[in-house]
Amino acid sequence: MNRIAPYYLRRGSRARAIAGLLGVLSLGACGGDQKSVETGPQAHPALGRYPKGTVGREASDYPLRMDRVRVWFEVVADLNAKARADTSFGLKVDYPFDSPLQAHVADIERAPVLATSLERHDMSPREFILLSTLLGAGWMATAMTDSLGPAGTPANVSGNLLTFMRTHRTELDSLRAALNM
Repeated sequence: MNRIAPYYLRRGSRARAIAGLLGVLSLGACGGDQKSVETGPQAHPALGRYPKGTVGREASDYPLRMDRVRVWFEVVADLNAKARADTSFGLKVDYPFDSPLQAHVADIERAPVLATSLERHDMSPREFILLSTLLGAGWMATAMTDSLGPAGTPANVSGNLLTFMRTHRTELDSLRAALNM
């Protein structure tokens, strides 16, 4: 699987608005509970096979850290609050691994609610995209691996990403629960 499926936050879906953003994330159960595992450059080498400038290639080099994941959840909490308060709020989140990263950055810059939240939380659109992509891929891969064993691990997800997801299971589950996801 080489893409995160599209999720839409549409008018009238107040209770499920951010569930669209996090829907794929809630599929998986993670494991482990250590507090300080980080990934570094080429930490996700399976994604490095995508062309330069694509979401997959950029994600392959992203240093996944729990402090930035916490900030990502703060941004998502802002989006959740906006969706609950305004039924006309809509947001499309679709970041396929093989798509150009800069096109998605431009889309986010034209989305005032998301752009404002990112600025408030000192997160760039690029980082939001990469975290969304890695967390989504990580939760899906973890769920598949938990269900099917090692043979269920998608070829485009590295063991380092799975280790990160398992190591931070307790905190990730708590962050999702705080959003009622």
